[in-house]
Amino acid sequence: MPLNIQSSLPLTLPRGIPPSTAVYDERLIKGKNTAHFLCAPSIEFTNGRIKKLAITIIFLLGSLNWLLLQNTILRRFDKTEVVENYAKLIDKTEVVDNYAKLNKSVNAPSTDRASLCTDEQRKKIAHQLQFPDDADFNSSIHTTYLGIRAPWFRCPDAVWLEKIYEEEADIGNDNSFLGISVGCNKGHDAIRTARMGLSSEAFDALAWKNSFQTEETSACKQENSRQASIIHPKRDGEMHCIEPMPSTFLALKNASDSLNLQEKGFVITHAAISSTHGKVRFPAANVTAGSIGTEDIGIDYCNSKGADDPGCEEVPVFSLEDYFDKYVRAKGPVNILQIDVEGWDFDVLFGASSVLDRTHYLEFEYHNSGNWNKYHLPDAIRLLDGKGFTCYWAAKYGRLWRITECYFDIYNYWHGWSNIACVHRSQNKLAGKMERIFLDLLEMW
Repeated sequence: MPLNIQSSLPLTLPRGIPPSTAVYDERLIKGKNTAHFLCAPSIEFTNGRIKKLAITIIFLLGSLNWLLLQNTILRRFDKTEVVENYAKLIDKTEVVDNYAKLNKSVNAPSTDRASLCTDEQRKKIAHQLQFPDDADFNSSIHTTYLGIRAPWFRCPDAVWLEKIYEEEADIGNDNSFLGISVGCNKGHDAIRTARMGLSSEAFDALAWKNSFQTEETSACKQENSRQASIIHPKRDGEMHCIEPMPSTFLALKNASDSLNLQEKGFVITHAAISSTHGKVRFPAANVTAGSIGTEDIGIDYCNSKGADDPGCEEVPVFSLEDYFDKYVRAKGPVNILQIDVEGWDFDVLFGASSVLDRTHYLEFEYHNSGNWNKYHLPDAIRLLDGKGFTCYWAAKYGRLWRITECYFDIYNYWHGWSNIACVHRSQNKLAGKMERIFLDLLEMW
């Protein structure tokens, strides 16, 4: 049996070697540094034939232990790395097939890579977005240059996503939907996503607008944007609306209760999401900054006011992985993950490793506020590329410009309010539709 041995030092496994001797994963037991060893008895043999027989038996038992633990290993370790390393030892097709059988909720490992942009495509991107190519880039004068086209990247129209949900009656996983909105705010996007994903008229944008009581208007006027038509039969599932602002959370809950949406799969949670878990302070409802629907308050707002500021109150904070363990019932894929946390989006992504492994489509904001000022956008895009995602600038009028493998030096310097849309490459239809929009756009002017 595996023995639990307390260790103060992390254990690492050689790349590509099945962990038949030691299995270790800090995430397996949160808050503890516990190693699991498979130990064979220490026996001294004097007879050579008996010794060979014993070694054979121990080897077979070790192999059996490895087979029994394979499912746990593939679920608990970084999936992409395990599959890629293991594929070096046996047939890759067999690995992918077995992986899919063992992990129905997890995206199949992507064997395709996003293609490198050609020189001609790069010239067209730079021309359309009106920023300098690398040869002409000067960080001292071009840091804000992308701002000429930056307004296009705000308040995008995700027509590519709506089209897929109009065309596809079956979205996989027994046709059950799971949507997550981190930084739900007034709930307008979450309601429209729930309507589209759950294919339910119970989620009506106008009814929600009338039920959600606030004097604040949305920066992108989502309360007035269109909503999806109901084409397919209703789906089961969950739509999570996660909001840390105390007053906004209460308004969300009241609106949901008045429309009886909780019984229809709408889950509202009072929490912040970051790279770890604990407590964080947000403006209380009785102060101006804490008014219902305020959009420009990030996770650092009360820290700048001082720990004893009476206008702030504690709110639980989770990593997205911990949030899933505590609140999400569905075990299938995450169909749509939306993140809008006022400049702290990268922190959410950093705490979402296993969630990203089961995510089909991802949207997040890029910003000149919060922690984004410490990071370069290409670093985040490359990390997501390693997870199997291709990412695009998401723009108005249903436009997309690919970022993955279409990098420019200016991306390392420019920070501005914009939106990024990413699709996992295992989702062939959606990935193909988004890439086609990008390629067609390059031919327009």
